[in-house]
Amino acid sequence: MALGTTDNITPYRYIPEQETSIECAFPCKVEPGQSIILDWGRKRTGWITVSGRGYFEITCASDLRIFDVFAQPYSYFDPGVCPANPHEAVELSREPGLIHPGMMALRFLSLKNTGNIPAIITFVSMKPSEFPAQPSGSFECSDEGINTGWQMGIDTVHLCTQPGEESQTPVFGPFGNGYVQWDGCRRDREIWGGDLRPASLAWYYNWEDQTPIANSLYLIMSAQHCGCSEHGLFPGSASSHQIFYEWAFWETVCLWEYILHTGDQTLMRFAAKVMPIFLDWCERKFRESPNGWILASSSWMYTVPLKDEPLPALQAAAAIGLGAMEKLFTVLNDPDCAGRSRTLHDDIVSRFHGSFWSDELKSYLFVQPKKGDIPRSDLATNAWAILGGLTPASNVMTVLDSMNRLHRTDAGSINISPILDGIFSHNGSIWPYANAYEVAARFHAGDVNGALDLFKRYTGTITEMGHNTLFEMFYKDGSLPIQKHMGDILSLCHAWAAQGSWALQRYLLGAAPIKPGWTEFSFDPRPSYLDWVRGSIVTPQGPIDIEIENGRGKVAYPGSLSIVGAGIYGSRMEFIRKQPY
Repeated sequence: MALGTTDNITPYRYIPEQETSIECAFPCKVEPGQSIILDWGRKRTGWITVSGRGYFEITCASDLRIFDVFAQPYSYFDPGVCPANPHEAVELSREPGLIHPGMMALRFLSLKNTGNIPAIITFVSMKPSEFPAQPSGSFECSDEGINTGWQMGIDTVHLCTQPGEESQTPVFGPFGNGYVQWDGCRRDREIWGGDLRPASLAWYYNWEDQTPIANSLYLIMSAQHCGCSEHGLFPGSASSHQIFYEWAFWETVCLWEYILHTGDQTLMRFAAKVMPIFLDWCERKFRESPNGWILASSSWMYTVPLKDEPLPALQAAAAIGLGAMEKLFTVLNDPDCAGRSRTLHDDIVSRFHGSFWSDELKSYLFVQPKKGDIPRSDLATNAWAILGGLTPASNVMTVLDSMNRLHRTDAGSINISPILDGIFSHNGSIWPYANAYEVAARFHAGDVNGALDLFKRYTGTITEMGHNTLFEMFYKDGSLPIQKHMGDILSLCHAWAAQGSWALQRYLLGAAPIKPGWTEFSFDPRPSYLDWVRGSIVTPQGPIDIEIENGRGKVAYPGSLSIVGAGIYGSRMEFIRKQPY
């Protein structure tokens, strides 16, 4: 059954211990000590109801191999993984009852009879918890591997869009039905600003209801720090309000892009109140710094300690964020704040390349190496430098070549090169988050075939592992990210990876908003080796439908919108104005 349904769903098969799977049928008899594993056929999220007779040890997982971790005495359990302590039996009753009060993320549910007599399971069902609407946008092309990867990104962001009250710390958004967009549906169940930005891009292009993004932004920005040393800073997360500077800048990018895609006047009014205070914080941080850069003592993104260092990735995020702030203040008719944002932005751009470029690596640095340290290249910083216009035009191809030379593996691009030994998240790990930014950077710079090749490598690696959603991270040998030494199981459905799906629609279909609410949009599709592409992009006035085959095609768009440009195909495209909503 498709994601977004409101109907209850049942598992389609079960796997008796050491037996071939068979079609699920109830009632199901389970002998003492025997386990059965119920399979929903794909990752799902929701509230699970079970009825029967007997005592059961219940665990759940998105991959069968995870049950091997559960079997270890040092395994770590939380409600997103296991609804109850596995060493305590749950008694089933004749009346259907929830096995855990909160929503769960899983594909497999294991039930082990811990009693001394046969037990019976009479019924199992799940009420889906993900956002109750299927996407209206679409994408298809002549390469099935790319189509599969696109769908994986869309399904991932869908499963991570959940009721706010189910968050790690319950939150309540004021818009729509209270849904928000998490980093992962298993962990952390938190609204992270840096995760929200790439995930929201996929949402804008494919869902009509944008209230999950509005709620997520409002919850983060309404928690703006006040009356302290970080007065004016937006927190990195909506529930825990942690401080990570680079996430605050991506939140401002996300706010501008939300208004650009929706034209939402309510969020515009909110932005007019909070953004000038954040701009004050930015100016203060640059002014107080001894070297003119914003200094960082922590970075969620890299999970490594810093000592008041001018992290290059932070400066790149700041430049992109300040550029977004200038556009936002211009729309808000605040020329003073727009000019102040532009001044800070231009100062970063003028100094960035000369400060963080490594002639030895032909790449931007992860951090400034201290005496005796090995210089390292950072994938995200290099991608952001291209996307943010921080790389001189003469160096763009060099950066793209260096990302291949330093970061490429058959499974995708590693984060840090050379790797950081002893830090498992950067010891040859591949983050779909950074890979999706590299995909966007390659599209942006015109390396379309390189973008498609990378997209197929990292999404294909996950597909080969038997999964249909994108991971938080995995290793370059393609292994599953299970950390047995710490008992933690990293997220196997992480929304920050969804930007790659958006990039396919943005650059291959070619439509992007120029003015708030898509009232004016550009059309500039990138040609590729694909025989054909087609798809639909959601706008507030109705969908833009695009078909391109062998250099010819058509664009059907709401007549209330204005289109700028005909792209590389020019007169070979047919433009059709249709009735708006």
